Amino acid sequence: MKKFLMIFFMALTVVACSSDDDNQITPENNDDNPNNPPQEEVVVTEGSLALRATLEEIKDFANLRAQTDLCFNFDYPINLEYNNGTTESITDYEALLTALLEETQTEHITGIEFPFTVIQESGNTVINSEAEFQTLVADCNYDIVSVQDVVVATQFCFEVNYPVTMYVNEDTPTFNNQSEVEAYFGGDITNIEVLGFDYPFSVTLTETNEELQIEDDYAVVNLINNICGIN
Repeated sequence: MKKFLMIFFMALTVVACSSDDDNQITPENNDDNPNNPPQEEVVVTEGSLALRATLEEIKDFANLRAQTDLCFNFDYPINLEYNNGTTESITDYEALLTALLEETQTEHITGIEFPFTVIQESGNTVINSEAEFQTLVADCNYDIVSVQDVVVATQFCFEVNYPVTMYVNEDTPTFNNQSEVEAYFGGDITNIEVLGFDYPFSVTLTETNEELQIEDDYAVVNLINNICGIN
């Protein structure tokens, strides 16, 4: 199975995935102890590159084909989080499109409340985590950018400024240069379920030598598509 985050990572040498320590929570499972009362469903709002990939696909898709032709649809309502910390309940597909059209660099969607349910031809699936969401998005081939696009961007548009810290499953390695990144990911990567980036990170624009802060996944897309002009 293709991992869309790994494709982005190997080209850019970092993967953007909005995340923090509070989002890495794994609730304790007490189901095996009969003395413990039933646990309520744990609801967590996480930053999500998988969500950004999905939203960008919906943006591109909306003008071309019907909603039913998408790889999956959300079982509404869903709760989305914005970069300013506010949340919004999205009640249907049209409301989601409206929210996407109203996004700006200063106010945009960054996260989604887990768990949520998606609808596909094969049936409904509950998505409990970013790892499961990334798997779904990868299976649907929802890439934010292609390898070629990122290679061109990193050669002629910007350079990533080290050190950078990532989330790799349960680990949080910090890399001081590209060689360390290549060494870390030079082996077997099939066991990687979720990749994340500890925002913010910065890049230096090649043409102007300006340092640009990348705060979240929306900013990554803006960097590649708008600043670097790769669509």
